[in-house]
Amino acid sequence: MMNKIFKRLIKSEIYDGFNYFNKYCEVFKNPTLSEIEDTIINDSHKSVRGLLYKDGTVYIWPSFADHIAVENKDIILDYNQYHFFTEGNDWMKIHTNGQNINYEELKKAMKSAENILRNIVNLDDSNIEISNLDGEGFYETYDKFLNLKKDEKIEAKRLIKSEIYDAFDYSDDYIEIFKNPTSREVDDTFKYDGDVRGLLYKDGTVYIWPSNLLHEDIKDINKKLDYNQYHFYTASKNMIKFHRDGALIDYEELKSAIEKSIGIFGNIVNLDSSKIEVPGLKSKDSYYNYYEGKFQDFLNEIKKRS
Repeated sequence: MMNKIFKRLIKSEIYDGFNYFNKYCEVFKNPTLSEIEDTIINDSHKSVRGLLYKDGTVYIWPSFADHIAVENKDIILDYNQYHFFTEGNDWMKIHTNGQNINYEELKKAMKSAENILRNIVNLDDSNIEISNLDGEGFYETYDKFLNLKKDEKIEAKRLIKSEIYDAFDYSDDYIEIFKNPTSREVDDTFKYDGDVRGLLYKDGTVYIWPSNLLHEDIKDINKKLDYNQYHFYTASKNMIKFHRDGALIDYEELKSAIEKSIGIFGNIVNLDSSKIEVPGLKSKDSYYNYYEGKFQDFLNEIKKRS
């Protein structure tokens, strides 16, 4: 008796696809509502990333794969167009890799793609964050953006974050600890000190705070966190270091914890290009006094240093 082979139906709007950290991701061009819903379901934060072309064409994929990762997968797109990503259905950020954005040009593109964008976020209630809009930032509603006059400046407003785990005053500064931070909260933490520190629990839970406060400093302030979990800190978006206060780290256990929170770490470091450092690492076949390698290699398999 022949085994039945079940095939996935090819959708008319699939533009391309790629494998990323053991997940198959599809890139949709001018996605339908069902394709947007499929993309959101495939992302741990229920969010999307994509490109908005000046002519109103839209491409989307799951948010945990950033634009650099997609470009490195040789997905043929014009990465000089507008980059965007969402968190939930009430916030969207748009930028063009640090270049100034002409608001009339972006306004035209968004109006051309409005029907698609309305399926991605709730445009009537969402906040639109735009980096480098004619040299200034913008953080307001979509309606206010459309009605923004050429020379009008709107003061950016900071929203109260729902994911704040703890907050306190420290040396005349207000410090926040985020639990399972969103990309906005990761960005806010990086802006404070240029890097982040945090804890990764074995179940994939992540806590972060500004890097200028050592784990020992936080331990004196917050007694509720479990400091026997994995400690980490970054040295730019291209380096992250894990340790357990001198204790030997089990490779499979750490790998499992990172994979459970890969969407969060994709916002903390550049997964495709960053390096990972781990002192005192053991695997089934190897022991390392000190391990350094590419993040991707670490998750795929430990490669011995030459």
